[in-house]
Amino acid sequence: MNKLRHRVVYIPGLGDGADNGRSLALWFWRLFGVRADFVPMLWYDRESYESKLEKVLGAIDHAEAKGYAVTLIGESAGGSMAINAAQARPSIRRLMTIAGANDPGAKVSPVTLKRSPAFDWSMRSMKQSLGSFPASRTHTVRGMADHIVRTRHTVIKGAHNHTVPAVGHMMTIILCLTIFTPYIIWLVKKQD
Repeated sequence: MNKLRHRVVYIPGLGDGADNGRSLALWFWRLFGVRADFVPMLWYDRESYESKLEKVLGAIDHAEAKGYAVTLIGESAGGSMAINAAQARPSIRRLMTIAGANDPGAKVSPVTLKRSPAFDWSMRSMKQSLGSFPASRTHTVRGMADHIVRTRHTVIKGAHNHTVPAVGHMMTIILCLTIFTPYIIWLVKKQD
């Protein structure tokens, strides 16, 4: 039996200042047998949505060309980008969001959207992307309570929707990148 070689392509949410911490946490995932490619979004740099999407697609293509089974993980605002990228690359093994902005109808602060036009376009583009990737290969992970991205905006109909014992948006993300890493890796590696 040919054992799958897993690779994660990780898309962060807003809060570009935390990228070094995210990258460091993801480096430790190799202890669980999974390498993660961190694709910085730099959401506030005014770079176009299309350019940011191309970076994600390039990371997927690079990993698949090396024979990896790719799981695409989008955190918070990165959930919208992950959903859009999954539509463009249905060859990925799995789509996962962590406290993800997975609902194109969710109310987002106009100030946030103005500061990050790429996030605005990612949310708008999700209207066509959502539902195009198989729900059977889609997983959402959320905390028990989140006042930034509400539960109803993280759940994807028909997907595997998981709740972890965490309260708060940032705490859920931090715990999924650290203490709950074994659970996230289990979801990445588990058989369908």
